[in-house]
Amino acid sequence: MHVLIAPDKFKGCLSAAQAANALAEGWREGWPPNQSLEIECLPVADGGEGTAEAIHDALAGRWVTLVVRDPSADPQKVATP
Repeated sequence: MHVLIAPDKFKGCLSAAQAANALAEGWREGWPPNQSLEIECLPVADGGEGTAEAIHDALAGRWVTLVVRDPSADPQKVATP
């Protein structure tokens, strides 16, 4: 059997990737050992919190830190997740 696990985050509890991994672990533990099981985890996001992390993970990205200017033209360091 092929299973696709594609959850969004559980706000305040788990990231989408953590939720996907937990669900996959549950499938593996509950699946009969003599039957084939293929699990694909694809964390998703709805455009809000967690979207950058989901895109980063899906595309094997890398995080960078930049200094930008705020509306008052003061420099601000933009932290990566």
